Amino acid sequence: MAISRWQAPETQQAGPLDVLAWFDGPPVPDPITFIIGEDWLGKPNLYPRQATLIKVVFLRDDLFTAYDRQVIAEWQQRFRDTNPDAADNKFSAQTKGIQPDLYERIAYLKKRGYKWFPEFIIALGRRAGKGYIAALCMAYVLWNYMSKGNPQEFYGIDENKPLACAVFAGKKEQAKENLWGDLYSVITTAPCFTEYISEALAESLTVYAPYDFVRMRKLAARGIASSRDMATFRIIPRESTPLAPRGPAGCILGFDEAAHVKNAGVTREFGVVYGAAKPSLDQFGTDGFVVLPSSTWEMIGEFYHLWELSLTREPAPEPGETMPAFPTKLMVQLESWAVYEDWERAHLLPLFPPGFTGDLGEYDPEALPLLRPLKGAIQAYDEEMAREEKANPDTFRVERRSDWATALDAYLNTAKIDEMFAPWLERDPKYGRPELTMQGRGPLYLDYTAHGDPASVNCRFGFSVAHCEPGPDGLSHVIFDLVHFWDPADFGDHIIDYDEVRDWIFSNVVMKFQPDELTFDQWNSIASVQALQKMIRGAHLQKNIMCYERTATAPLNWTTYETFKTALNMGFVHCPPHAELKDELKFLQKPEGVQKVLPPDSGPVQTKDIADCAAIVTARLLGEQLKAYLAKDLKNQRPHMGQPGGRDALDRFSPDTMNPLAAELGSATGRGGLARGMRPGMMPRAGRTAQQGRYGAGMGSMRRHRS
Repeated sequence: MAISRWQAPETQQAGPLDVLAWFDGPPVPDPITFIIGEDWLGKPNLYPRQATLIKVVFLRDDLFTAYDRQVIAEWQQRFRDTNPDAADNKFSAQTKGIQPDLYERIAYLKKRGYKWFPEFIIALGRRAGKGYIAALCMAYVLWNYMSKGNPQEFYGIDENKPLACAVFAGKKEQAKENLWGDLYSVITTAPCFTEYISEALAESLTVYAPYDFVRMRKLAARGIASSRDMATFRIIPRESTPLAPRGPAGCILGFDEAAHVKNAGVTREFGVVYGAAKPSLDQFGTDGFVVLPSSTWEMIGEFYHLWELSLTREPAPEPGETMPAFPTKLMVQLESWAVYEDWERAHLLPLFPPGFTGDLGEYDPEALPLLRPLKGAIQAYDEEMAREEKANPDTFRVERRSDWATALDAYLNTAKIDEMFAPWLERDPKYGRPELTMQGRGPLYLDYTAHGDPASVNCRFGFSVAHCEPGPDGLSHVIFDLVHFWDPADFGDHIIDYDEVRDWIFSNVVMKFQPDELTFDQWNSIASVQALQKMIRGAHLQKNIMCYERTATAPLNWTTYETFKTALNMGFVHCPPHAELKDELKFLQKPEGVQKVLPPDSGPVQTKDIADCAAIVTARLLGEQLKAYLAKDLKNQRPHMGQPGGRDALDRFSPDTMNPLAAELGSATGRGGLARGMRPGMMPRAGRTAQQGRYGAGMGSMRRHRS
């Protein structure tokens, strides 16, 4: 059944004022009808899972079919599978799917009068059609605004104030080509918008609200001819600058590839622009709409922060229950190809539930419309895609599989960090099993070293204990026996009790491991060091323990981390599983041009206290070995590596075949002259007389070659 466009009665001879007398604004169908209807947007080539997602965005659980509920259940299960610690608000870089509490959120919003999720985070892989989905949603929200007839009056805004649908990107050209370009195309090709388009220019698109025709007629009746564009809605691309959102009241905001917008020139990072633009939606209450289509990137910055907030849960009024902390945020995260699945069944799957007659009564429930047969998926994980993943797995993981990267300028190699916490299969059995575990005590025949990083009373206090074991390569490897930290959140007033920490270290480290060295960073540690020194002297232990304050300097810190990095890359560091240490190591960053290792200032990990302890202990145990190993390695490099043409002027082993100076360097036969201690011009040993002896051609020869 064709979807007919709504028509006001006998409008062919009526003017705008007459039309306005009959209705406040155009009617609004359901979002799927609006998209596929030939008299609305006229976009029938919708994929089944795109339709499911659009129903979710607009809270239309009444339109869910059995297929929709199956897809939603699949996405929810994928989220649970990839986030086993979600109950503690800890989310993985491999997150996929949608919020498990989706139905709870929909019910919450509908109860409060919302028509859609106010904030839609679309974290899909490259070429997943996220910009197109966002454009369809923005067009439907815009049509809802137009249905008010006079939106300025409805929302209490000055009638001459334009309403902006702003699309932000790193550069204006990027916005024009991507999200704004998608929205421009959707609106300018839509039959329902045709009579409302005022100006469709290269860098702006203006659309009339119904009351704009009345406003223009009133001006003309007063004899005022204005060249100003009187259209209410301004659809504009914007560069990401703090001033760009200011001016028109924003009713719809789009942020294209928000995860990738960084400070560059006048462009500001996404968080700054988002903070400046969001207040423009305040006057629109529950009808404001923000859409953020972006492929995943680093687990730092405002886009990741918003993603995290969309998943966070907090205690509910009922004891033992939790609820979404930000139920107005919808998040979907899928691979590039996931949203196109089931394309071959598009024309066979019910689009609406049985008995649906349409929001405008336009359907015969016995002949509900279906999607058109589709020619194929825009993206599919095929052989070519598999080869792409094999060639560049790290990039593929972020851009195609939609995984988060810990930090693209990460200081340490993520794969090497994973190996550090994996079983050490080459471990000598006499020392223990390959699967390392935290130890409660250590034998006296091993030499342990320990370090604590007190930081400040309001930051985490990290601590680690380790020793060395010989590896199959004959070199020493570091084995961590104990990794621990104290969190201010676990103490009263969120202040670490240093007396409690000191007593724990004495009981669980000094008494049970008796480390040769027990050190602390100089920050806020002098009292603890002095107290521990006194306790150690009074304990009369079997081993001598040096407890002292380690004075950190910028060069020492840099050397420490470079040593740790080298040891890690060479596979010399092994540690039992420890989630917090692993996360801190993965998020370490080195600013460009600075010899310094820092934690991120945003994202899920913003500390490095435990990582500092691990690096210091490793450098202390392996520093001399790595220095000697690297020196030996450099010593073995041949001199020709630094010479033009790769030639070794002192190559004495095959001068006739490799060295162009063979005639000068070699013997009469061209072989091995210099290898036997000869000098150029000396007679080969086989040609000497007894009188010439070791001096070759005699004293005259020596004089000729003396210099």
